[in-house]
Amino acid sequence: MSFYARRPGRLASQLVGDVFVAVWAIGWWFGSRFVDGTIRAIAEPARQTQRITSDMARQTTEAATQAAGVPVVGAQLRQPFDGIAGRIGDLSASASDQVAQVERVATVLGWLAFLVPVLLVALWWVPRRLAFVARSRELAQLAASPEGNELLALRALANQPLGSLRQVASDPVAAWRTGDAAVMTRLADLELASAGLG
Repeated sequence: MSFYARRPGRLASQLVGDVFVAVWAIGWWFGSRFVDGTIRAIAEPARQTQRITSDMARQTTEAATQAAGVPVVGAQLRQPFDGIAGRIGDLSASASDQVAQVERVATVLGWLAFLVPVLLVALWWVPRRLAFVARSRELAQLAASPEGNELLALRALANQPLGSLRQVASDPVAAWRTGDAAVMTRLADLELASAGLG
């Protein structure tokens, strides 16, 4: 089994393809981080609102506690502060919810910005690479078998263009039938070379 072809041209195209897929994935990873960060930046005003309202609610609650300490009228003085603190707390919670929603959207869109383009390229490239590996394994097993040359020669007769076969022998079928070892070796080599393994 071989992951890469032995023929320089085919090997170069496989290496270029593998490097392209890796660079493509890395590029889209950084792109997805940019998308994520850009969307999260949209939530900054809501974050500031949440921080300010949280501080205001804390300060108003402290004022309510101090007002409650006033003799006789403390409970009555406290009521307006408690109401204000509650409304400010609701505003702070609403701002916090907005931040959480924007961050969820940023996470989802960031991952989509990475996965969609990478998967599209992977769905095109990975099957081609797996097919090459499977074929190389099949041909390697065939070449290692006792009748390997004969079977590879037969495959060459079935798969290779007539012009390539004629370069091996003027009548390659007759040579195969008579068991011409030299022709069979050349046919087997032709089949391996067409797969990038010769």
